[in-house]
Amino acid sequence: MRTFVRNAVAALGIGSLGLGLAGPLQAQDFKSALPEDTILYIGAPDLPSAMEAFKTSALFKMWREEEVQEFFEALLEEADKQFQQGLAQAKQMHKNGMLPVDPDEILKVKIQGIHVAVTELALDMEKGSKLNICVCIDFGQTSDKAQAIMAAMLNLAKAQSGGQMPDPTKTQLEGAVMNTLTPPMLPPQMPQGFGIHWAFVNGKFLLGTSQDGMKTIIQGLAKGGLEKNLTTAKAYTAVASKTRPQPRGFEAYLRPEGLWTTLWAGLSFAKAMNPGDMEDVDVDGIRRAVDALGLLNTKAIGVASSYENGKGVDRWFASTEGEPKGLMNLMAGGNIDQGQLNYIPKDASSFSITRIEPVVLYDSLMNAVNAYDQKIGDMVQMQLNGMQDALKLNLREDLFANMGPEVLSYAMPVSGNQLPEMGILIKVKDPAKALKVLNTAAQMSQGGFAINEIETEGGKLYGVDMDLPGEMAALTAMIEPTFTFHKGYMVVGFNRGDVRAALKMLDGKGGASIKENKAFAPYLEKIPENVTSLGWQDTAATFEGVYGVVASAAGFIPLPEEVPLDLGLLPSTETLTQHLFGSLNYSKKLPDGYMTKMIGPVGPELYLVAGLVVVAIPVAAGMFGSRGMPFPGGGGRAPQAAASIEAPAPEVVEEEPEEEPVLQDLEPKKR
Repeated sequence: MRTFVRNAVAALGIGSLGLGLAGPLQAQDFKSALPEDTILYIGAPDLPSAMEAFKTSALFKMWREEEVQEFFEALLEEADKQFQQGLAQAKQMHKNGMLPVDPDEILKVKIQGIHVAVTELALDMEKGSKLNICVCIDFGQTSDKAQAIMAAMLNLAKAQSGGQMPDPTKTQLEGAVMNTLTPPMLPPQMPQGFGIHWAFVNGKFLLGTSQDGMKTIIQGLAKGGLEKNLTTAKAYTAVASKTRPQPRGFEAYLRPEGLWTTLWAGLSFAKAMNPGDMEDVDVDGIRRAVDALGLLNTKAIGVASSYENGKGVDRWFASTEGEPKGLMNLMAGGNIDQGQLNYIPKDASSFSITRIEPVVLYDSLMNAVNAYDQKIGDMVQMQLNGMQDALKLNLREDLFANMGPEVLSYAMPVSGNQLPEMGILIKVKDPAKALKVLNTAAQMSQGGFAINEIETEGGKLYGVDMDLPGEMAALTAMIEPTFTFHKGYMVVGFNRGDVRAALKMLDGKGGASIKENKAFAPYLEKIPENVTSLGWQDTAATFEGVYGVVASAAGFIPLPEEVPLDLGLLPSTETLTQHLFGSLNYSKKLPDGYMTKMIGPVGPELYLVAGLVVVAIPVAAGMFGSRGMPFPGGGGRAPQAAASIEAPAPEVVEEEPEEEPVLQDLEPKKR
């Protein structure tokens, strides 16, 4: 039975989307049927290959562990039992004529790929608004079965409507048939051609909201692609050349210009419809303010995620035009100093180093206000000057321009129920000014918090006493925020011990640095020099700490009788962490935009889970309300110490496609 359960989960739970997966990827590319000015595209074009790649991942190896299979076996058997019962009921309904489709035929339908696109988005009361959201499901060689099933279900819906459901109109397009259902009594403000439009083209099921938009896509698929399509668009190619989407992975693309255009039109329409309420709203002024923030310089944003030799590799890129301005310069203050790695303890489970210019935030906001309306800007500046005179400080010079650009932080592994040791180091040009601003803020808080000076043998420390309301007051027993200034840095920690440990690292007296961490060392020589931010996480150590805490707490959570989980069979920590390795991310400023690359044990499934969560939260809230879910754990095998992981470093190189070699395989090893 255990073998059956394992195979069932691999084939149904992990290796399919409920309907199974098709065979090799067809040459037809949905993106080539989308117009050049497509606003949004999200796709996973080759799910079978994606599933095969997933089987090389750390998560799949964890799932295949015998302890994990043993822990979930009873639950999976119960799930299979429920599925078989439901299947038997559906077969009986089909036999009795209550269900027009044989359930066995439904199970034979395979999914090759899934795509979503927004090709039209325009709000225009004179020429007519447009909206086309298109969903494409590639059924591959099982398209005929899928088409027959959908036709049968449509006939059933029509029969049950009592004659209220009209027949769809049919339009012949390049050998394909587009079906259309238009809602009756459609309000005049609805987009042109709005309705439900669907068709099967070359094994793909298309469902969209705009008649003209769907015609374009259908004709594009039927012809093998539009002459000018998304893949030939300048904005898309600029992004794709950096993200390098793979058919076996996940891809997302956004052209912000389409959203901005719709926003301006929407604001103008709202002002025209509500002249009294929006009399003082300057739509052109809002556009000038957004431009001053630098947001209009971003022409396209894209991400591609896939597994490469067992590692999840994500590449993000924001394509820009013109000189960066406004907020686009917030994190563009040069490259990080990798010598700061010496300030991070060897046993840290994660760290982040970046360069950020807080003064850019202040200047950008003030410039945006002035761009909207100079008179309003002058008034804001006058009020700000009055406040600054009363406080005897200059917010721009004493706070924003005084902080940064170097910021680094680290955290030690979680241990028990205590907060992990952590440290934050912020570059400060003038400590006296920074302390003055903080003391002024404390005075303005009216007792909300106070800063106390503490004399120690190592120098002055500053403690933050917080007056938190209600149940939040318990936090003051767990943390004692402390900071000090040393060697040009403001050093912050949860308590005095954290700050003292960080000071020792700054002075070179805190022991070995992260460079000697065996889980991080393989990455060290492969990190490009010209990066604007750098982050790393020891996934095994992090998982070990969290898993231990949650597993211990779960032992006190009673499971419902109908949930067949034996907490005594909870997998050991080592069983799970032996497959994990470090996760690295870094960002770079390129001549044509901003690039971020992430390498770790998790891949495209992260975006799938995020999407499911976005959909599930409102659905669950609406249907069931708030409901807790116990975490399987507690009792049984005592969580063991995580296996220390060291792995060959991936090839982390310059973002030039022709120069990046194939990433090496990562096989985690015990130290």
